[in-house]
Amino acid sequence: MVLGTARCENKSIRQMNISDVVCRKKVFTYSGYHGKTVQSIGIIPPAAFVQFVSLYNETRLRPLLDQIRLYAGIAAGKSAAGLCRILGAGGGTNWPGKLSLAICPEILSRLSREFQRGSIVVTGTNGKTTATRMLAHVFSGLGWEITSNFTGANLLAGVTAAVVRDAGLTGRIKSDLALLEADEASVPRLSSETRPRAIVVTNIFRDQLDRYGELDNTARLIGRGLSQLEKDDYVFLNADDPYVAALGKSVKARVVYFGMDCDYEDENDEFKITESRYCRDCGGRLTYGRTYYSHLGTYICLQCGLKRPDTSFTVTGLQVRGIDGYSFRLASPLGQTELRLKLPGFYNIYNALAVAACAVTYGADLDLIRDRFGSFTSAFGRMERLSVNGRKVYIVLVKNPVGLNEALHTVVESGLAGHVMIAINDNFADGRDVSWLWDGGFEMLGRDGVAGRKIIVSGIRAEDMALRLKYAGLDSGIVEMDKDIGRAMDTIIAAAPEGYTVCIMCTYTAMLTLRGVMERRGYLSRYWEA
Repeated sequence: MVLGTARCENKSIRQMNISDVVCRKKVFTYSGYHGKTVQSIGIIPPAAFVQFVSLYNETRLRPLLDQIRLYAGIAAGKSAAGLCRILGAGGGTNWPGKLSLAICPEILSRLSREFQRGSIVVTGTNGKTTATRMLAHVFSGLGWEITSNFTGANLLAGVTAAVVRDAGLTGRIKSDLALLEADEASVPRLSSETRPRAIVVTNIFRDQLDRYGELDNTARLIGRGLSQLEKDDYVFLNADDPYVAALGKSVKARVVYFGMDCDYEDENDEFKITESRYCRDCGGRLTYGRTYYSHLGTYICLQCGLKRPDTSFTVTGLQVRGIDGYSFRLASPLGQTELRLKLPGFYNIYNALAVAACAVTYGADLDLIRDRFGSFTSAFGRMERLSVNGRKVYIVLVKNPVGLNEALHTVVESGLAGHVMIAINDNFADGRDVSWLWDGGFEMLGRDGVAGRKIIVSGIRAEDMALRLKYAGLDSGIVEMDKDIGRAMDTIIAAAPEGYTVCIMCTYTAMLTLRGVMERRGYLSRYWEA
C-alpha cells in the first residue's frame, strides 16, 4: 500500500465518519507521494490505519519518514553495490540504483541538490562515455572532486547508483560536481530529477530503432530535457550536426556551439551513411560546403536560409596521425592553442571539442586543456588497447551504422584488420534490432589486401553477422563462428602470430562479457576501475 493522501469516495480523511471507515464497503483511494494511486474496492481499512495516514500527512511525521527512507535507500544501494563486487556479479553499476529508487523514489533528486557545483549531463548517440570521462579528467585538473557514471550505465538506475555511491550514509555528498552520462531517451527524466546546470549534446544518429525510433523522435526527447534548463544554465551543441544545432533555437539557457573549420573531407563515399540532409525548419534539402562524416559538416538551406550556426569553439589545422590520434588547433574565446589527442577515430575530435567548450566555460584555461588532453587515454572498450600473450589487442565498441563505419575505417586504414573478432548481442542495452549490421560497410574488410586474414564472429547474433559477411563478399574460408565469446577470443588471439595485432569489435553487453573473461584472467582491470 502506498502511503500518502487518503480519500473515501469524495471524502477526505477529515470528512470521514466511523461508518465510512468500519461499517461500509466503499472505494478507498490512496494517492502516494509521487502521484501514484492505489484503489481498494470492498476492502475496509482499519481505523488505526486511516488515523496513521492522516497523521502522516498533517504532522511532522512525514518529513521524518521521508528522511528515514532516504537513509535506507542510500544504505541499501551501497550494500548492494558492495555485494555485487564481492560476489563477482559485476560492478554494481545498475541494479543497486533500482533498489535505492524502490525504497526512496526521490533519492536522485534529493541527493543531486547537494552537489556544490551542481551537475552536468552529457548525451548524444555516439561519444557520451568518452566525452564524460575526458571532461572528468579535465575538471580533476582544477582540483574538483567528481562523481560520474563513468562505466556507461546511463539510464536512471545507473545514474542513481553513481550518485548514491558518492553519498555518505546520512546523505552528505563528497564530490563537488556530478558529471552524468545520459541515454538519449532518459534525458527528460534525468533533467527533471537532477536539475543540471549544463547539458552537452554530441550528435544524433540512427541508433536502437526499437527504443528511439527515427532521428526526429531522438531529437525531440533530448529537446524536452533541454527545455527544463533555466536562463543562467548552459547548453553545448554540435553546430555541424543539423539535428543538434536546431535544438538551440528553442531553449531558455545560454547556447554555446562547437564545430569544425578545417580542410578535412570525408572521402569514403562508398560507405558514407547520410542520416538526413533536410532542413529542420522548412524541409528543403540542405546544401553542404563540406562534410566531415555522415551528415555533419557546413550546410545551408537555400530555400529558407537556415545555416550552420557560428561556433565559439572551433577546430582548425587538423593533422591525422592514424592509430595514434590527431593534432589540431583549437580556436576559442580565450585564444588559440595546439592540442594533441591520442584517440583514433574522427568522431573523437568532436568529443574533444565538446569537452573543451564545456571546460573553458566552467573556468579551465587552455594550458590545462592541452595538458589534460595529452594525458587522456581511451575509455574502456573505446579503442581500448592491451597486450595479451605477445599480441596487441584493440577492443572497439560498435552499436550503430555510423559509429561502426567510422570504426571500420579507422581499423582498416591503420592496418589492424588482419585478425578480427566481431561479437554481436541483441540484449536490451544493445538494442533488439540488429538491422543496422546491413548498413555497415563490412566490405572494407575484404578490400585492403591483407594476407592470412582471419575473422571470427560470436555472440547471440553470430549467425546474423556471419550472413552479413557472406554478402559483403568475404570468403567463408576466412570466417569462423563460435557463439561463446571467451572461446572465440582465445581462438582469434591464438591465430595471430606473436607481435601481431588483434581487433575485437563488439556491442555493449558482448563487450562486458569479453572484459569479464579478460578480467578473470588478469589481462586488464575491472571495467568499473578502468
